[in-house]
Amino acid sequence: MKIGLSDYEKKALAIELNLWRRSIQLTKAKRDELIEIYLIAHSDLSDIQIADLFGVSQPTINRRRKRLIQKNRLSQKKETIDKNGVKKKVPKKKTASLVVKNKNEFDKLKPNLSELSGDLSGLIRKPGTIKSKADRKRNLKKVKQTKSIPANIELHQCDFRNLPVKPGTVDLILTDVVWGISAKDDWFALAECAKKWLKPKGLFVSLIGAVTLPDFLDAVRKHLHYQHTGSMVYGNPRPMLSGDVFEQWRPLVIASRTKKKLHLGIVDTLFPKEADKQYDDWQQPLSVAAYLTENLSKPDAVIVDPHLGTGTNAVACNLIGEGRKFIGCDNEAKKIKIARHRLATEDSYGECR
Repeated sequence: MKIGLSDYEKKALAIELNLWRRSIQLTKAKRDELIEIYLIAHSDLSDIQIADLFGVSQPTINRRRKRLIQKNRLSQKKETIDKNGVKKKVPKKKTASLVVKNKNEFDKLKPNLSELSGDLSGLIRKPGTIKSKADRKRNLKKVKQTKSIPANIELHQCDFRNLPVKPGTVDLILTDVVWGISAKDDWFALAECAKKWLKPKGLFVSLIGAVTLPDFLDAVRKHLHYQHTGSMVYGNPRPMLSGDVFEQWRPLVIASRTKKKLHLGIVDTLFPKEADKQYDDWQQPLSVAAYLTENLSKPDAVIVDPHLGTGTNAVACNLIGEGRKFIGCDNEAKKIKIARHRLATEDSYGECR
């Protein structure tokens, strides 16, 4: 066995060796499980390469890839590597089918369809999806480069490992990590950074997906001490890809640098009234960020978000005020641009019920 491989890469190597050496009869369930393991280990390989290995059709591999992406266990790829080692862009679907109740409903959607133009693909069963996508595109058009931001806010375009934070100075790390299991190494690294950054009684708080919650807790507890798991509950249940569970909540993990059980003094189940997806699919409700900021930090606290995204936690910190200082980072320049725009334009954060 090669040294330095991840667990998934080790399993993928075992799959390769066994499939190449002898013919193995697999049940559909077992075959799908092995395909998913291989996709996670070698996500850059094209579907046809993996299909050849398993002796299945390309659409079969594509379905498993889509399933992993929807479960946040795999990221969407813009390009893949073919059997000749050449990188090729993944083609985008340009056609879409829309299901509406009647002509009146379609007529109301026309302005939004015009706004989206060729940005739609697949089967769309909910007209509200059209409106939300069009509204987001309009919002993104309004985003402009903001030269100045509040003095208490510090934003950086970098990996969180390079974020300039002095050890032992942070009161609250409030973030929303990448939920997919492919980010597990980052979770360990972030927990290590958090231990270094936090004050003795400082808190680490992050949203995480329900599917990867156990793995995330394992990573966090490597360097921090578990305090509690709260939840953010949506108004309507959302069916998971498996079809046997309708999901309505998001775990909110709270950990600390100290072993001592801390008095948190918060309600652990939050019900945001709005979804808040104006700029990005992964954007989280501002009302939840504001509640956590106000109740888990004191005036003049230092708050850090190592996965800034569109800047929700920065906006919350700025609106709550009372001398709080915010330090955040993201790898993408466009996310930093959106965050700066939001800091300049948003002046209220709503409520959690």
